[in-house]
Amino acid sequence: MAAGLIRPHSPFIVPQKYFDLFPLEEIILPEKAVDEEGSKGYVRFTIYPKEDLQIEEEIRNTAGIYFDLNDPVITNTAISRLVKPTDK
Repeated sequence: MAAGLIRPHSPFIVPQKYFDLFPLEEIILPEKAVDEEGSKGYVRFTIYPKEDLQIEEEIRNTAGIYFDLNDPVITNTAISRLVKPTDK
């Protein structure tokens, strides 16, 4: 999955409703020099797997993180593998 909130990149376009979740005027972080830990923002989210995923199937995810109007910082590709639950 790849999505950008300032300048969406191909082939995904972010619908306006997702911009609306994070109004820029409400994102207020302290200067790094004043509060380094507090200057780091984050987003928490939940995903639900597709119902047709198979055991051992790989899910690859790369993200483009945008800061202001700069080019995105592209993350490493995370690979998750769907596994069968173990017996306790």
